[in-house]
Amino acid sequence: STGFPVKTNLLSATVVAERAIDADCWSTILFSAGIEKAEGYIDKYGLRAILVQENGQINVYGNLNFQSFEK
Repeated sequence: STGFPVKTNLLSATVVAERAIDADCWSTILFSAGIEKAEGYIDKYGLRAILVQENGQINVYGNLNFQSFEK
């Protein structure tokens, strides 16, 4: 509503998904939610994600085996 970016305690939110549109949507949701709510979404929906917090802490969630998408 202000035109300014949302302020959260995250610097970055990356999501690994089979479809780019899913990864894009979820990364936006997680970043906007902040670390506490983002972790709830990750647990609830079984997301694979990397969250970087303001303090520099990097949290990795789920199996990030990039070979899993090969057909």
